[in-house]
Amino acid sequence: MPSANYEDPQAWKAWGEQMKEWGQRMSQQCGGPGGRRCGGRGGWSGPPGMGGGWRRWAGQGQPAWGANGQHDGAWEGRGGHKVNRARIVKSPSDTIIASPSETVHIQVELRNHTHWPYKPGCQFVGLFNATLKDVLEEVKMPVEQVPAMTNYTLSVPLKIKANATPCELAEGAKEFYEAMFSLQGPKGFAFGETVAVKLRVIPKLEDVEIYTRVMQLIEAHPEGHYAFEEALAAFKEAGYDAKRTITLIKAKREQGAKKVAEETQTLGGGKTDKKKSGDDSDDIYA
Repeated sequence: MPSANYEDPQAWKAWGEQMKEWGQRMSQQCGGPGGRRCGGRGGWSGPPGMGGGWRRWAGQGQPAWGANGQHDGAWEGRGGHKVNRARIVKSPSDTIIASPSETVHIQVELRNHTHWPYKPGCQFVGLFNATLKDVLEEVKMPVEQVPAMTNYTLSVPLKIKANATPCELAEGAKEFYEAMFSLQGPKGFAFGETVAVKLRVIPKLEDVEIYTRVMQLIEAHPEGHYAFEEALAAFKEAGYDAKRTITLIKAKREQGAKKVAEETQTLGGGKTDKKKSGDDSDDIYA
């Protein structure tokens, strides 16, 4: 910019012409308008070609590319790139139910949706607030060097503390706790999408008490014709809640009936096709 007289319009005009001429020279040298730009972060990266320009020598004179043409290590990034480092493919949608001192495992499928592999030292960690820290043991699970554009699944253990407060006894009688998790780079910076899990902590019951409650539920609802094994499994899955147990049994029965109907329809369709073909022989070698 003009340094002699900031208020002189002619000086500003001359400076603008100089910048325009410089931009045209860069365009001719680098094959693009105003020089080649580096991604969404801006800045001229030098002449075209893999690893060209000042970026090639960033990091104590080391090239940014490996000998095989692949990126050496991961950059945790920012914005969309940072989120794409760990996209959620599948995570628990149902409420996880557990009692104090129990350990449950959750399955989380993620995707490294970038062209950079993970650096060594990445972890899957819990982002717990003060309440969750009193409920769950710390979660810090090492994650291997996931290749670029790859899906992977984590089996994450959640250890409920022995003195964890059940949801029904917590302040405000919570229906569930919400636990948050994220990927963390070797320098401690979080990246990727945040995984949210609903956790319902229930009081720990002895087997005798569980069986007694199941029998009481069956006797209180004779119209349901509940089998003991059916009611017991649903009772545990529903977190020892009688109303949820009945709802769960109905849902499972409807799902089972639908599956049987679909299988019957498939078998019936096969028989019909056979009759239409006119082949009534039972000899498979005929």
